[in-house]
Amino acid sequence: YPLRRQRQMCIRDRYNTSLVVHNLGYNNISDLGVKSISDALKYNTSLTILNLTHNTISDLGAVSISDALRYNTTLTVLNLGYNNISDLGVKSISDALKYNTSLTILNLTHNTISDLGAVSISDALRY
Repeated sequence: YPLRRQRQMCIRDRYNTSLVVHNLGYNNISDLGVKSISDALKYNTSLTILNLTHNTISDLGAVSISDALRYNTTLTVLNLGYNNISDLGVKSISDALKYNTSLTILNLTHNTISDLGAVSISDALRY
């Protein structure tokens, strides 16, 4: 979707109380687009599954998502597979997971995560 269209969708999603699954996989969503999605996710109270697989999200986008995870209480599944997230982005997500109590499935497959990122995730699972 063009960025303007993404922003319009996110503004609606912020106030939408019936949407439970949002599949935005296989698009060209970048860090700027995911920032808008994350801003909406902070306030959304119905979305339980968000698929952002196969996009161009990097560490900056992961930081935006992390900020949303600190506030969102309904998201249970987050798919960030096949993006450009490295250890830095995973560290941010891991820090947010210490506060998030609703997420039960996190897919980070096919990113550029090393052992350092794996340690960050495992540390977050202790909370």
